[in-house]
Amino acid sequence: MPILAEALICLIGPIDHLPDDGVGFRQEIKHKIIEAGLKVRFFDPTNKPVGGFKEIGHEKDHAFKLRAEGRFKELKAFVHAFRRQDLRAVHVSDIVVAYVDPDVHMCGSYNEILVAEQEDKPRLVVIKGGVKRCPLWLFDVFDTEHMFDTIDDLVRHLVRIDSGEVQFDPTWMKAVVFLKG
Repeated sequence: MPILAEALICLIGPIDHLPDDGVGFRQEIKHKIIEAGLKVRFFDPTNKPVGGFKEIGHEKDHAFKLRAEGRFKELKAFVHAFRRQDLRAVHVSDIVVAYVDPDVHMCGSYNEILVAEQEDKPRLVVIKGGVKRCPLWLFDVFDTEHMFDTIDDLVRHLVRIDSGEVQFDPTWMKAVVFLKG
């Protein structure tokens, strides 16, 4: 049985400051992982399950309007709802995959990454433009063998993990025991 079968991967990355709300890179990651034959599940904050608090499209426009109008208490309540849901997704996920664009301001993504670190979740990251552009702080959050220049590099690594070709470190073993236990 493949090691990552039915694993839940939480996709982390910028939303606020991207014109496509972060949909594009998430779609690319999911498409390439599925195309590679991995049988995993995803939590994608740009495509939440029914009943999930949305944070893109019209909802993002609404949040920006609340901020522009100075309706900060309403904005706080609005953000609180989707932030709690996103942090819960990190908590219940088996693996987190982050996408970091050093040229795009991220706020919630860093919070989610640090929650994953505190919970000792397996953490992988793709750095747009290559690992040499990675913010320095993240070198202590991600193991260097889990930092990738491209989405294709990430997917190749996940395939090697799934097949058993890559030896597990203790963090990965915790995830596998949980998945297979």
